[in-house]
Amino acid sequence: MLAKLYKSYSIMDYHRREMGTLSIDNFLSDSRTEEVVEAQLPRYRDKEFHHTVKNNFKKLQNALNEYNQSIIDLDNNMKSIMLKQEIKIMQDDYKRYDKKEHLELFEDRQSYITQELDDLCRTTIRNNSSLQFPSLDINPADGRFVREGLGADPQYIFTKDTEIKDKVKDKFNEYYANRRLKIYDNLENMPKNQIGFATCINMFEYMPLDPIKEITSKIFKLLRPGGKFFFTYNNCEDRVSLELLENGLRSLSTKTITINMLSGLQGYDVVDSGSTNSGVWNWMIVQKPGVLESNKINASSLSIVQKKLD
Repeated sequence: MLAKLYKSYSIMDYHRREMGTLSIDNFLSDSRTEEVVEAQLPRYRDKEFHHTVKNNFKKLQNALNEYNQSIIDLDNNMKSIMLKQEIKIMQDDYKRYDKKEHLELFEDRQSYITQELDDLCRTTIRNNSSLQFPSLDINPADGRFVREGLGADPQYIFTKDTEIKDKVKDKFNEYYANRRLKIYDNLENMPKNQIGFATCINMFEYMPLDPIKEITSKIFKLLRPGGKFFFTYNNCEDRVSLELLENGLRSLSTKTITINMLSGLQGYDVVDSGSTNSGVWNWMIVQKPGVLESNKINASSLSIVQKKLD
């Protein structure tokens, strides 16, 4: 039953995209037909043929307007049907989430990450990590990206999975793991207004909206003013991402919904967004309003002073 629902939703989306290409621009609005006919009329005793042209031109305009309106009406009807389907799909998302299905094969899902996304994540994390600010990695799974945040001090990790905790620690030597790595299993226990850069890779794709909203709201409180949050998510406005719903693995979400939730409801500013692999993976960077500042001295600002020997 659900397979048919996902398939129907996907087909309906495809049809809407097709219909969007069928509307005809009102090229008649730029036509000089009426202007030319009106200018010529005074010179002719028999005005019948000129009036025929004018009347047919008006009929053509009306027909074009009716055609474009019919496209709009059809699209609205499809949209109405899809909205009803979306409710059922989201209900299924919550059922699977409540059954903890999003945690099954959590680490195995890291194998889905493409080289293009992997490169983007590593570069983004490195470019936003600084010894002046702590960083936060939400559910690092196999820990592939944790070493990219070595520039941050300290590195906070959020996970409730003991195996993931051990794998993350194994990425570092004992000194670093015990001194600069801070692992928490509850976001609310972490210090507020401290994080300069947070990441959440390959997790929101498999979660319904409310749990995502809960996590992003907590992260907002952890970020210091000017702090940024980089994450991936499922954007069904991209046809490829929508098709991934059919396997029942990913959850329904869109870029518009995500922006409205983070910007409109929680106060984030959207800094940047994009996709890789033709829309398979979507990412976004949001920021807590304010200026990112720290009392720590940046290593690059230090100078070496030669000591004079007596």
